[in-house]
Amino acid sequence: MSLAQPGVGIVLVGGKGTRLGQLTGGVPKPLFEVRGRPFLHWVLSSLESAGISQFVLAAGYQAEAMRRFASDRANVSVVVEPSALGTAGALRLAAEATGEADPLLVANGDSLVAAPLGHIWEALDSQSAAVMVAVPMSGEARYGRIVLRDGFLSRMDERSAGNGAINAGIYALRRDLVMTIPSKRALSLETDVLPKWLAGGVRVRVLTVDAPFIDIGVPSSLALADSFVDRFMPRISG
Repeated sequence: MSLAQPGVGIVLVGGKGTRLGQLTGGVPKPLFEVRGRPFLHWVLSSLESAGISQFVLAAGYQAEAMRRFASDRANVSVVVEPSALGTAGALRLAAEATGEADPLLVANGDSLVAAPLGHIWEALDSQSAAVMVAVPMSGEARYGRIVLRDGFLSRMDERSAGNGAINAGIYALRRDLVMTIPSKRALSLETDVLPKWLAGGVRVRVLTVDAPFIDIGVPSSLALADSFVDRFMPRISG
């Protein structure tokens, strides 16, 4: 039985998009225009399918652009890293701006899963402190595979090729677990914090969703973003 109810959504939007080179034009990846709207608009729309109505953007690079994005959205606020904190450091900083919201939904601002996400709360039950959303993926080595044991995360194989499930960059996390992340330190959620949690006995349930996935972090994926939204966004509201 699930013990969780939807809380606040934290979206990590602080990256520079270095793999895109000159394609960024100085614009943060989540604000690239996709079908006439910032990609971040589509990300927030997908997270709303999980019952999230309030969002905190964890910004760094070009933070003022994120503030402009949020300025006409009453349900979106922005916190800004004083220096680059990595995904985990940014998450901890943003969590401090969410009051007592519990649990928290956390997502990357440059990727999208084309499926409703409401089931994530059912997965966050009495046996788990966290849920990771995963999607099946074959081929591309730039996505690290995850290793499961009885439905829970066992370990992550960063940048391993082949078939299997990958981390989709979406999590449901209990607040007390997030607050164990050291504050004001540059840490990666994937390479620093998750392995430490697992080593300490934290049970991370994996919710595998057989749905299309896009990460606009490289030019070949960015070129597909318009068609991805055209084809698959209706699934999210379904």
